[in-house]
Amino acid sequence: MGVHNIGTRSRSQKPSHEDELQRFMIEIREIITTFQQEQNKKFDILQTAINDVRKQNEEIIKSVEFLSGEYNVIKDRLDKMERDKKNNLEYIATLENKIESQDRMLMVSSLEIKNIPPVNGESKTDLIKVMQSIAETLDVPVQTSDIRNIQRINTKKTENKPIIVDFTSVLTKEKLIEHCKKFNRTNKLTTSHLHIKGPSKPIFISENLTYKTRRLYFLARDFAKTNDYKYCWTAGGKVYIRKKEGEPTLRLNGEEDIKVLRNELKL
Repeated sequence: MGVHNIGTRSRSQKPSHEDELQRFMIEIREIITTFQQEQNKKFDILQTAINDVRKQNEEIIKSVEFLSGEYNVIKDRLDKMERDKKNNLEYIATLENKIESQDRMLMVSSLEIKNIPPVNGESKTDLIKVMQSIAETLDVPVQTSDIRNIQRINTKKTENKPIIVDFTSVLTKEKLIEHCKKFNRTNKLTTSHLHIKGPSKPIFISENLTYKTRRLYFLARDFAKTNDYKYCWTAGGKVYIRKKEGEPTLRLNGEEDIKVLRNELKL
């Protein structure tokens, strides 16, 4: 009887072991299924994010392409504006040179006289007498008919405004300048030579220059002074410099020529 009971318990343990194994397998399947579901969810989320990024990238690419097209349009416009600006500057420079040439031709026969004190109620007749007195001192006869026009010009200074004399002949102007240079080598021309009342003051006679040439002459004199150029002068409305006697004369056509000379001195 005892043996029968033992055999019965052994046969009842086998189903229990199989049940446990089956439950274990079920649990494994559930874990795997849950893991797969979670991975699928993550994949879906990742795929959605990838799709969003892809869509954003496509929008960025479209924006970049649009901006690139706009950039090319703007660049073309800027390039055209730059070309137009360059052409306009060249045209303006051409016009300025033409005006400068015309002004120089108009002034070719005129002189500028500085440091002559004015008189009350001064008239052209008074100015002509001053000019003739200067001419007589320099031993250059000048008739009223030799003077096309004479006048004082306005300047920032209120006293002794320059007198501009326009002659009917360039030769008369040049002869006066030549005789004035010779006169000043031994005896400086002053207001005393014209019997003008008051303290004696030096009288300066020079060519009547255009604004552009006047500025160039100013810069040229400054360059000559600081770089030991002995000579700097104007003739025919043009500016010249020379290092010293015997060396070649240089004509300065513009401020750029002075820059070139400065750069050459630095080499």
